[in-house]
Amino acid sequence: MAHDTLEKLREEIDALDRSILEALNRRFSVAQRIARYKNSQNLSLYDPQREESLLVALLSDNSGPLDEDGLEHLFRAIFDESRRIMARETGN
Repeated sequence: MAHDTLEKLREEIDALDRSILEALNRRFSVAQRIARYKNSQNLSLYDPQREESLLVALLSDNSGPLDEDGLEHLFRAIFDESRRIMARETGN
């Protein structure tokens, strides 16, 4: 865009980063609730089929510019952190 300045672009990135952080924290809060539910039902915290089906759906929905490798890398990190938070929530 002809009217973009580095400062404006950085402001946009900063706002997007805050939105991403907010969405991640909401996601992890839901993961905590899932952990409590699963723990109360004696269910395993880890569901690899669920993660894989979600990843397949996300890959299918992705329109770029994030490529498949990048998307998979990011979401596997999110899944790993979700499992860590769930384990901490239940003391496992």
